[in-house]
Amino acid sequence: MVRCRNIAVFCTVFAVFLSAAVHAQSRFLSPGDLAADHDFLDGVANCLTCHTVGESITNDKCLSCHKTIESRINQGQGFHAHSKKRVCSDCHADHRGRSFSMIDWDGPQQAFRHQVTGYLLRGKHQRVKCERRHDPRLIKDNLVVRLLDKHRSKKTFLGLGDQCSDCHFDEHRWAVCGILRWVSR
Repeated sequence: MVRCRNIAVFCTVFAVFLSAAVHAQSRFLSPGDLAADHDFLDGVANCLTCHTVGESITNDKCLSCHKTIESRINQGQGFHAHSKKRVCSDCHADHRGRSFSMIDWDGPQQAFRHQVTGYLLRGKHQRVKCERRHDPRLIKDNLVVRLLDKHRSKKTFLGLGDQCSDCHFDEHRWAVCGILRWVSR
């Protein structure tokens, strides 16, 4: 009976010690908490999801999860396809805490150089607030729409169309159609 109790005490102490060691190891190995967007990857068991042993983070690892970005790059669309920075982690560093924003605007968001997206803001578009122009209801890219359907709390600047009619409703569309038919005779 005493022997069973000693084994039980030993197992309990060992389990507590092992748990503390694993927690200490994760703190020792990790340079800091992941951003809230990546919190589902917490824990030493998930390190290799993003990291490759002996190497820095590769774009392939990032794009294996961020399929929408990968698709847009492959189609030559948007900021990521036109950016001079070609390494994801140059702009999207992690392990800086839960409240850290994963988007590096390279200054204040309002001063973002929009021409790097492939869509130059001209005329009145320069005065429109980012939030109004990037209204989720205006997203045309089906991959981005599906992404937001899965992650309803997310905010994105991806997937807007580049045609006037993508944002502007033509009150006189019937007249324009009639004029175009008459001109094409």
